[in-house]
Amino acid sequence: MATRETPRGVEATGFADPEKKLIENCPLVITTIECRPKDKKTYEFDYKIAGDPKDKDALFLKDIRESTRKEEGSGFFSCGGTTYKVYEGTAVDNLGTVIDEIADQRGASHCILYAHGLGSDPENTIKTAGDMNDYFSKGDEGKRAFVVPICWPAEEKKVTCREGPMAFVHSYVGQKEDAKGAATAMRSVLQSLNEAKANRKKPMHTKIAMMAHSMGNFVLKRFAPEGSDFKPDDFKFCACFMVAADVRSSTFSECPEAYVPKEKAVKEKLVKESDKPPVDDKGNVIKDANGHVKNFDHDGVDICRVVDGKVHIVHHSGDLALLGRRFPMFGNTGKNDFWLGRRALGKDGPDFKGKPLDCDECLHPKTSEEPYVSGHLVDESSLHPDCQGKKLVWTDGKYFHNEFGFGRDPLGHSYQYGAKICDYYLGALGLPKPSDPKK
Repeated sequence: MATRETPRGVEATGFADPEKKLIENCPLVITTIECRPKDKKTYEFDYKIAGDPKDKDALFLKDIRESTRKEEGSGFFSCGGTTYKVYEGTAVDNLGTVIDEIADQRGASHCILYAHGLGSDPENTIKTAGDMNDYFSKGDEGKRAFVVPICWPAEEKKVTCREGPMAFVHSYVGQKEDAKGAATAMRSVLQSLNEAKANRKKPMHTKIAMMAHSMGNFVLKRFAPEGSDFKPDDFKFCACFMVAADVRSSTFSECPEAYVPKEKAVKEKLVKESDKPPVDDKGNVIKDANGHVKNFDHDGVDICRVVDGKVHIVHHSGDLALLGRRFPMFGNTGKNDFWLGRRALGKDGPDFKGKPLDCDECLHPKTSEEPYVSGHLVDESSLHPDCQGKKLVWTDGKYFHNEFGFGRDPLGHSYQYGAKICDYYLGALGLPKPSDPKK
């Protein structure tokens, strides 16, 4: 069930703006934020609602409206309060049906679900999705795409440089806990899409892809179903884009570093003693040659399982955000002695045990107009067998970052929504670029 009978959430505070603006370029939002019920079908949410690691479902909201709320100030006459955005929408049950309706209205054949990363509040996420939709709307009728953002909780507390580096670490760890709850809640999305796919009277006709940015990729790999929970006829994404992925570089690898003794994982609080270990397609517990249970944090096989087409890994070696979060500590290149500081997939790209792997240029050779390389690993032996067969596409993201430059993207990390990478998404989906993107 996609909606809650008794949704949980915090009470609204501050002073509401009675004027609510319809967001026309973002007609549908998926959210795992604990929304406040306005009536039986209307809910509202904002960035101030804290995340819940035990979250279990998502809401699908259409006809999104935006209003401004002012926080209660302090001092004389309650002055000094800041403003923030509040979003309101109408809950729907059948996600696939609504996506088809919006696709027909927008002249689109494809939908891209977009999972944001660390610290991206609803205002930023919805605006980013709207900007991409404005660009996609310039394409050819019937051959367009549109974006549906997935808003998972961004904590109320904003961290500043004045609070020191440990404040960032604390915030990072806290939001990763929220991401676990968001991942569980996101499984209701797959359930609803499964129902739409199985509807024989009116089957879903829009193709749906997935795009995850930064920590959104952690949400992606956690909500991807394990082998025993996935049936061959279940819904699959037509493609997946992992941009600046804040997950371990060994996510798709079949190597000793992908395994850990369960007792060690329990001791280090990576899993609980009662947790069900990962299983393969036959329902068997996945173990290494020494009988160790596979670590929960390596779910590349599950991602490949839920994607019918290619999995595109867009990485940038100059990504300073991922350098800070995943810097190899004490020479660590993925060993189990230091769990923090693992190499990041979105920064290091194709590598194995800290050494880069060669890729071909079969999908996109470097040109003067588009100086980036996109292709497959020349040698896929380091990958899990279920991730081989040219399933993974490795793409250099520096070209996409360069569209923004240092001024707009100083960390080389937030390049997931520019015109150049949007063209990349369209090309991967077999769609033409907008005829005149400057208009």
